[in-house]
Amino acid sequence: MPKHIEEQDFKAIEQQIAVCHKGIGISELETALAASGIAMNRRALLRRITILIESKRIRATGAFKGRVYWPLTTEVSGDQELEESLIPLSGAGREIRRHIHGRHLMSKNRPEHHPLGVGFGLRRWAPTL
Repeated sequence: MPKHIEEQDFKAIEQQIAVCHKGIGISELETALAASGIAMNRRALLRRITILIESKRIRATGAFKGRVYWPLTTEVSGDQELEESLIPLSGAGREIRRHIHGRHLMSKNRPEHHPLGVGFGLRRWAPTL
């Protein structure tokens, strides 16, 4: 029979995640919980986080070491998500990201009379001998 997990553990984790509007990683979350007096094994913390995600109380992005946990109340608009990145970008890099993102959005709304998408009139390159 699985161990019963106290609701106060879930609430403490949710509160620590809610404080960080830009998301929080597992290491930072462990440190924050320890500072507030809650000492928890990492595996136990990960199990509780998984339950919170499955019950739609928090959300997560990324994978493995790059996984970031977010409160559900934080709404991120598409433009804000494009501007904020874990990798700092130069002005040219942000411009390229906006261009790629715009092209991706356009491909979803492509008219039916252009079934092949971007580059439908281009020939395939062949080496000259």
